[in-house]
Parts: sequence; structure tokens; C-alpha cells
Amino acid sequence: MFVSDQFKTAGQTDLDDLDFFPFPDLGTEFDAEKALDAPIDGFMIASKSPNLSKDLDSAKAFLEYLGKGKTQIIFTTAAPGNIAAGKDAETSNYNALQKKAVELISGAQKITQFLDRDTRPDFAGPNAMQAFLLNFLKDPNQDLDKFLKTIQDAWDALPPQ
Repeated sequence: MFVSDQFKTAGQTDLDDLDFFPFPDLGTEFDAEKALDAPIDGFMIASKSPNLSKDLDSAKAFLEYLGKGKTQIIFTTAAPGNIAAGKDAETSNYNALQKKAVELISGAQKITQFLDRDTRPDFAGPNAMQAFLLNFLKDPNQDLDKFLKTIQDAWDALPPQ
């Protein structure tokens, strides 16, 4: 849904004309899965934070605040290309795109993340995960333990960032 944020400067008329749709079925056995590739952003507490011991209670309280529907609606009102994850969020003031997103996501059986958005470029690229995924698609019945070890070995071989 980030796309709508790109059109704010174009004006409300262009925003009102903006729409989206799910990727069409391809006539394969995977069509029935009704999966979406969509980002689900979240907040978490780092387990190895140097300040964790003295600030843990404050961090937990802040995460609890962020998890409330009322807080999420403050965010989605300011960034209407997003929708709230909380079931207690009041969504009656959502715009048309937000309402459509809720409907689409509610009907999804599976949601995956954007690999290239959520990992290092040198791991997501053609010499690593793209090649591994193509390899899996060519032979989905291969030894998965060996396949996963190959992926882990590639990750472990990456230079530190």
C-alpha cells in the first residue's frame, strides 16, 4: 500500500483514481493458496541491547502502546497507505484503498515478506537467494535439509556489514 504515499503531491483527484489488485491466478495448483507478498512491519525489543536491563520496562510499555488499535489509527491516519494490524483498531474512517486492502488481506490464506526489501542486497540477489529459489522451483522434491544448508552456508560466507 506504500504506493498511495507516492501520489500525495499529485492531489486528491489522482489519489481517488488509484487502485490495486491481487496478482491474477496462473492456472496452476498454487492458485488455491491465495497468498500475498506484502510487508508486515512490526516493532520489537533487541535481546542484546546495551540499555536493555535499565530500560526494559519502558520498552515493554512502549511496545504495548504501539500495539493498541487507537495508536495504530493515529499512524494510519497520518500515513494512509498503511492499515492497522490490531483487531481493536477502529477502521470506519479508512479511505477506499485502505478498506480494499483490509478486504484483500483478510481473504489471504498466507502472507509472505518481500525478500529484497527485508534482507541484504548481496543475499537477495542473483548469486544467492534468487538462484536458490530458482533451483527449488526446478526441483521442489530435492533434499530440503541439504538445500537449506546451502542457503545457510551462503549466508555465513557473506562479509560482515
